[in-house]
Amino acid sequence: MKISDVLTHILGAGLLMGITACTNNTPPPPSTVCTLIGCENGLAVEIAGERTGAVDVTVETAGQDARTFECADPNQPCRNFFGGFMPSEVTVTVRASDGSVSTESFTPTYETTYPNGPDCPPGCEQATVTVEV
Repeated sequence: MKISDVLTHILGAGLLMGITACTNNTPPPPSTVCTLIGCENGLAVEIAGERTGAVDVTVETAGQDARTFECADPNQPCRNFFGGFMPSEVTVTVRASDGSVSTESFTPTYETTYPNGPDCPPGCEQATVTVEV
């Protein structure tokens, strides 16, 4: 078998998997092209504003262990996604390397997102909260 034949079979199988992944009892319109991006329910926490050094972030909700992450480089975006974590209320505390502390509480609004397109599953419930420092 020639390499071009193998590539044709692989491409055909990938296309078939993409079409299969887009079916959800009702096939999408014929012009819809679905990708195979996965998604997960959860909460994203974003730190905005000017940072001069590293920050430690603690995310807390009643009845669960605190979740933490660090953003070491102030010149890079500071964001973390917590898959499977969907609190109705959350408190975010940001401790900066200069000793300052910011604390904010949120009631996240979860929205359904479709990373493969509006007619293509899966759909995931996600929210983002932003703390300004």
